Amino acid sequence: GFARIAAKTYGMHHALIEGVSMAFATQVSRQFAPLLHSLMLKHLSPGGQKLHQLEAPKTIPPGFVAFRHILLEQGPEPVEDDPRFIITPAVDEHLKNLARIVLAKKPVLLQGPTAAGKTSMVEYLAKRTGHRFVRINNHHNTDLQEYFGTYITDPRTGKLVFQEGILVEAVRKGYWIVLDELNLAPSDVLEALNRLLDDNRELVVPETQQIVQPHPHFHLFATQNPPTLYAGRKMLSRAFRNRFTEIQMDDITADDLRTILSQRYSIAPSWVDKMLKVMLQLQLIRQQTSLFAGRHGFITSRDLFKWAERRPDTIQQLAEHGFMLLGERCRKPEDRAVVKDTIEKALKVQIDEHRLYDCLANPVFADLLGAATKDGLAELMRAEGVGEIIWTRSMRRLFTLVGHCMRNSEPFVLVGETGGGKTTVCQLYAQLSRLKLHVLNCHQHTESADFLGGLRPARPTTTSDTGTTGGGGEEDGGGGGGDGVGRLFEWEDGPLVRAMQRGEHFLLDEISLAEDSVLERLNSVLEPGRKLTLAEKGSLQIEEVVAAPTFRIMATMNPGGDFGKKELSPALRNRMTEIYVPSAMGDEEELTTILSSRLGPRLSPLLTPVLVAFLQHFSDLTSNGKRPVTVRDAVAWIDFIHRAVDSDPAFTTNTNPNEEAEARHRHGMLVGDAVVHGCDAVILGGIGIGVGQSPEESERLRQACLLKLLQLLRNQQQQRAATGEEGSSLPMQLQMTEGTERRPVWEVSKLPEPRLPLDLAKRYCFAAPTTRRNLSRLVRALMLSRPILLEGSPGVGKTSLVEAFGKAYSVPVVRINLSEQTDMMDLWGAFLPAPPPTTTTEGAEGAEGGGEGDSVPRFTWSDGLLLRAVKEGKWLILDELNLASQSVLEGLNAILDHRRRLVIPELGNMEFIPDPQFRIFGCQNPLNEGGGRKGLPRSFLNRFTRVHVDSFSPEDLEVISTSVQSDVPAALIRLMIRFNMELHRRVMVEYRFGQSGAPYEFNLRDVFRWAELVHHQQLAKGRPADPAEFVDLLYMQRMRQSDDQ
Repeated sequence: GFARIAAKTYGMHHALIEGVSMAFATQVSRQFAPLLHSLMLKHLSPGGQKLHQLEAPKTIPPGFVAFRHILLEQGPEPVEDDPRFIITPAVDEHLKNLARIVLAKKPVLLQGPTAAGKTSMVEYLAKRTGHRFVRINNHHNTDLQEYFGTYITDPRTGKLVFQEGILVEAVRKGYWIVLDELNLAPSDVLEALNRLLDDNRELVVPETQQIVQPHPHFHLFATQNPPTLYAGRKMLSRAFRNRFTEIQMDDITADDLRTILSQRYSIAPSWVDKMLKVMLQLQLIRQQTSLFAGRHGFITSRDLFKWAERRPDTIQQLAEHGFMLLGERCRKPEDRAVVKDTIEKALKVQIDEHRLYDCLANPVFADLLGAATKDGLAELMRAEGVGEIIWTRSMRRLFTLVGHCMRNSEPFVLVGETGGGKTTVCQLYAQLSRLKLHVLNCHQHTESADFLGGLRPARPTTTSDTGTTGGGGEEDGGGGGGDGVGRLFEWEDGPLVRAMQRGEHFLLDEISLAEDSVLERLNSVLEPGRKLTLAEKGSLQIEEVVAAPTFRIMATMNPGGDFGKKELSPALRNRMTEIYVPSAMGDEEELTTILSSRLGPRLSPLLTPVLVAFLQHFSDLTSNGKRPVTVRDAVAWIDFIHRAVDSDPAFTTNTNPNEEAEARHRHGMLVGDAVVHGCDAVILGGIGIGVGQSPEESERLRQACLLKLLQLLRNQQQQRAATGEEGSSLPMQLQMTEGTERRPVWEVSKLPEPRLPLDLAKRYCFAAPTTRRNLSRLVRALMLSRPILLEGSPGVGKTSLVEAFGKAYSVPVVRINLSEQTDMMDLWGAFLPAPPPTTTTEGAEGAEGGGEGDSVPRFTWSDGLLLRAVKEGKWLILDELNLASQSVLEGLNAILDHRRRLVIPELGNMEFIPDPQFRIFGCQNPLNEGGGRKGLPRSFLNRFTRVHVDSFSPEDLEVISTSVQSDVPAALIRLMIRFNMELHRRVMVEYRFGQSGAPYEFNLRDVFRWAELVHHQQLAKGRPADPAEFVDLLYMQRMRQSDDQ
């Protein structure tokens, strides 16, 4: 087909050779091109001689544009030659092949590695020929509606009308359209393209069955990465690929890189050679890092472009920016050292990290911080839930690295363990820039609609009509807006679109939890053009969003390996500047600085050595386990000490305001007691929770750590006594109650012991020894403002403990039972259909609207239990937390961490600030109980104060049962408890019988049911009942085998 078209202009021999080159040479790798070219000359050229080089025509006919010697039809847009697009010899050959295919009006498939320039090459040629360039980023959830269109609500009539999609508009109007990442698209999308790829080039719209004939200037291009090298990509069928003319693109060569760096970025050739030398050396090292695969382990061509884009002025700055880009993403110190050494040798300079990361001495950063401090930065950060920022060495490094990314508009991802300050530094820069930070918490069910937006039920403009009045909400509306009159649904822009339009910051928290195929939708935003085509919106015209100059996109993630955590795909990682954030727990100097600053001048001389020594000891014990301690734990421990020592409880009962005011001025615990109980509450009490560790192993580790802490405290007392400091006039003394680790918290402080009102004494019991111990742990946990996670075996009273405690202090308690099917909408609410408003005689306005519009259905927002509890200051129990899906767990992040915000996308990302009395309690059974329970990520567990709820002993069961069921004789209850425990031992410990249907639980609930049946039988018969009558009902019928019964 190409030869027939081109023969009139170039002659048959030239046309045949160029046609074969277009059809076959484009599909082979660079090293085989000369062999194929010689074969073409041998068989197609007269005498096998080389044909003369074709030149561009001297006169160009109207309506055409020349690219080299090829004449292409000119489009309706202005012809533009982008000076930033550098044409190297290899790119020139690809462009000529692309132009030949366009001349032949064939669809094109460009396959090659990331950063090879596939999409940018098509965009350049489209601009050169005056055609509009449109791009669709395919992903795993790409829908046919994005391509072909969907039904939307007509804003004038309120009726559903069909709105054509982006592909249909491109076909009608002659756009050049690129289907990016084609092998990520679902199969139904690919099959729908078949007729458009055939020779008749027809497009069938599935919804309307309309056949659309393409505009003469329409061209279809597709790009993809090789499926064998990139995760998530699928192999396209041979029949489908055969409809395209393929162009195989290789990595950019060193010569091409030299040309691009010199011409586009105006970098001296000698500097370019040094940069390429660094790249070559790093590719040859073949280190053991997991950054990228193979020889791209340390560096890719995109890294070189980012390096050059920073425009260094001196060779020293060139080396420093190279180290910040390439070395500071390494997670192993030895890999980081390799990068630094390679750069220093290649550029013959020394990199002084202390000077490089002294951001307070850097004029740019110092001025930024100085201006912000004058404007009350500390107050702004506290309003965001962030306490005082401690400028440790790690924080200065992180602040500097992020600052350079911000200044150069680079998308970046912060990788590190939880509690390292990743989100904090993003919040800090948003406050310094006086810009809003939009945060999206990613999870494994994240969809592109979560950040792009989607159709929502049309809602009124006033929040009072949505049922959100008085919630402390702050609305961040976008997109649809409007009054909802006459419309069922309207488009609501997502947080990414709003941030791009307004020039604000956008943070993808826990980005690695989302599917790579969904994140590929962000590719065009992460590239220098920073554009986004909203194919999903279905508007009258193709809508392209170009980011405002102040827009910044950033992400955070934990390293792969934890529950649900994974690494990002190479294609996504090298579009972002990666920065590794190491934990401060491994650096004694850093840890000492943080703890000393947090403790303050009164407590720091007493406790800093003790806390540092214990935390390092605990880190060594758990370094290979699933429960490492983090900076967030250390800060929570210190927070507990301050609350316990400086004032009485932070926990208040709200029963008597005068008593509360008096309590806040009474002295609390002794310093030593506060240290021990704080450590047990924050660190030791959570050992084994959420990770499936056995109770026996957890208790052994807890006791060993408690002994170590007590030993460190006594050593500190002895040292201070020997130097004369203990007992001196210092404001604080290191004193401790004897046996404080075994005492309830109210025995070592002025906290009142919780007591039940008389009307609740028949339903709950606080007198049992184990219950008192569990209750003390709960009271301790309530002294901190963090959410609380209770874990214990079934039937130990986790939920009832919280409910009883809430009732004892007249705090309303709400309980939500979670499961795998629970959705976030179940928690925060949803739009529900509501009848149209009735016409009243009061307002003529409603009557004047009259007619058809009044009968249009409306939607009204209905608050979920979580949102209601946030507004009303209730205690919320999330029961069976480890049964919930990851989307629910990650959706709770903002309300669980220091931000303490509830953000609801369905309400235009409205934010709700909880009532001060609002608390969250999570309850769950251990992981080894099975039943679909899963391990929770460390980053999620770390947001809780974890409380282990001990199982009941026979003594506890007797105390509780006789208290709640006082009408049943105590001797009889003792026999029932003995039977229950003996049955548990034989079935669940010794495995003598009852293994069919196991595991079984024989606990307090069985005793309660048994005692209740006996009590009712006594009332009915007027005489003592025989408990043996109910053994068949309660125990035997539970067994599945007759022998077990």
